[in-house]
Amino acid sequence: GRDPQGNWHAYSPEQIELVIALIKDLVQRHKISPGNIVGHSDIAPQRKIDPGPLFPWHTLAEQGLGRWYNVEAAQKYTQHFQQHGLPSNKTLQQWLKQAGYAIDLTGHWDLPTKNSWAAFQMHFRPKRYDGLPDAESAAILKALLEN
Repeated sequence: GRDPQGNWHAYSPEQIELVIALIKDLVQRHKISPGNIVGHSDIAPQRKIDPGPLFPWHTLAEQGLGRWYNVEAAQKYTQHFQQHGLPSNKTLQQWLKQAGYAIDLTGHWDLPTKNSWAAFQMHFRPKRYDGLPDAESAAILKALLEN
């Protein structure tokens, strides 16, 4: 969660254990696909920012509760994008849409795109979630779509 100053706080090990148990129960009871386990910010990036950049998505994915990307593929694509430049805004928007983010394919890096990109970054590359395209984020998204 966040404090009144807007600083994010880490989730405790107990909170993580409880959320894993809760999600496992919900997945079993409701036959939920791992790829459908997402946060508020993934569903409504124009209105929500939770669970935030410190939520342990990778830990959940390791438990079979969510999706993750192939790290080696992401590294390969990062190098490619660093050397050859990023895909167009429209291509990045198409990839976001394929990944489940509800955005319009405007070809412009507008506020809805920026918010969706930031939500994606918080989920899959939380060390920087400024909503701006970069080689590493684009590479992670491309690798995620291949997984």
